[in-house]
Amino acid sequence: MGRIQDALKKAAEERERRRRMSPTLGDAPGEPTPPSPFEAPRLPSEPEVGERRPRALAAESERRPEPSRRATPAMPFPIVGPGLAGNAMRARAREDEARARLEADRAKPPVLDPRLVVVHQPRDRQTEQFRAVRASLLALDPVPRSILVTAGSRKEAKDIALANLALCLVEGGSRRVLIIDADLRAPELHRILGTSVGPGLSELLANRSDQLSASIHRTGSASVDLLPAGELLDNPGSLILPRVFSGVLGLLEGQYDFIIVSAPPLEKVADAAVLAPEVDGVVLVVEMGEASRSQTERAVEVLDQARARLLGAIALNCPES
Repeated sequence: MGRIQDALKKAAEERERRRRMSPTLGDAPGEPTPPSPFEAPRLPSEPEVGERRPRALAAESERRPEPSRRATPAMPFPIVGPGLAGNAMRARAREDEARARLEADRAKPPVLDPRLVVVHQPRDRQTEQFRAVRASLLALDPVPRSILVTAGSRKEAKDIALANLALCLVEGGSRRVLIIDADLRAPELHRILGTSVGPGLSELLANRSDQLSASIHRTGSASVDLLPAGELLDNPGSLILPRVFSGVLGLLEGQYDFIIVSAPPLEKVADAAVLAPEVDGVVLVVEMGEASRSQTERAVEVLDQARARLLGAIALNCPES
């Protein structure tokens, strides 16, 4: 398991060095970067996304240590006591059956939640509003590549808004987006995006997984992938470490045009405030009629104290004028 941790550490150090050298949001733009020959054409009505920074997954590229050449003496007979052989065979059969069920679930086409209007109702008024949010993000200079989405209270439909925004960003097939479910307390994105159950972010942060690629799940959109929350733990706050999370971003940023992170609401836990400085910007989701003005103001204050870059807010359920 040490391989992935070493890769995360190196990626975090490289990412921090690169962020110190590059301009931040609001600074004067640097020299224009020529488009990559591997970059697909962008939507003609929107600004170009800046430099693409390809980076291979360090965890996948590191060479495995060579196995020891010392010969292992063959056992003259298996070490199995009376009655244990049958139990072992039954346990193995159960494991094979569970593995077969998991593979069957993965083979099923993911079904997107009906509340994802960008896919199910592409001409709806709400879809056009999400497209307006997309245009606002792409108009920023530099364009934020990693975005954290959070809310002021638990009443707000944060993950539905996040998924709709991600689906908007890949319209036309010109971009790839990764969603990271960092809400380790009440994850919902795997259900919304119809992905199979499997390892995810918690296993990576807890050093229980050595394969980053195995934690990436496909969704109902060919251009949107999901790194789910993973196994629910008793104390998820202990895993939210900025440097480790920065390493996860560093390993994945070169593979996607955008990475969108779902963080728990700011009402009771500090996870979003801890992770916010590690991304390029934060979007706050506010559900009109549910969130009070004081809750929203408090959320903005917390993000400001964390030195997060608040890009703006998505207001849901606004009355029609």
